[in-house]
Amino acid sequence: MSRQSFGNILAMQERINDQNRSDRRKLWKEKWKQILWTVRDINQLRADGLEGQLEQLRASGVRVMDAGELLSGMTKITDMAGPGYMARVAGSIHGGIYMDTDIGAGSVDLSEPLYHRDSDGTIPLAGVQVQNSQAYERQKRDGRFGPMPPELARSGITQEDWNLFQSTLMDFPKPVFNYFFASRPRNPKIVAAASRMLADPLESGMNVMDALFTDSDRPEDWMVQWLLDLQWATSASDMQEGT
Repeated sequence: MSRQSFGNILAMQERINDQNRSDRRKLWKEKWKQILWTVRDINQLRADGLEGQLEQLRASGVRVMDAGELLSGMTKITDMAGPGYMARVAGSIHGGIYMDTDIGAGSVDLSEPLYHRDSDGTIPLAGVQVQNSQAYERQKRDGRFGPMPPELARSGITQEDWNLFQSTLMDFPKPVFNYFFASRPRNPKIVAAASRMLADPLESGMNVMDALFTDSDRPEDWMVQWLLDLQWATSASDMQEGT
């Protein structure tokens, strides 16, 4: 993987390790774990140092897992037609945060709570809608929205945060990217989206994102300050986007 993506994962694991040490002192348990999902069959085709990177990540505390391990016993695509398959899918969907490796830890504070904001607790949290550092910086400097409310300033939100948040909501009325979302375990919306993908081999994760937000036209349901503290655009995202 790129040096930036590798560094992003390591930096997040350092943040996790620090937080877990603090949690163990107070709560006698760890709150966070980081899983890097890979595909073993593809990994074995690589001869460019990937295995060395994965070993370093394992040593740091990252759990490196094969995505095939989500559904034990499913060895071929035809198993999807077997009885009880969708029940196994629903039962395997874990809660937590999914994020692409080109997103950095930024200044995010893992001691802060992260929770659903809608009353039913089903609408996932979603990230800001930028795909490279040029768009990220441009939206942070966007002056269309004027000064932010004073109560937000007192909470520690910066004018740049305010601009980024407002730009995201104006340019993308609902989240459309699938590079970040956070959800509780077995969220029925996540199950429905996964079921759509599995029922149609041509359906993409991007296309099913609308299923996660169909019942809400309130951006405040899926955007929180915690998300703005992540590093949303890095050299890895620039490389991916060709900028």
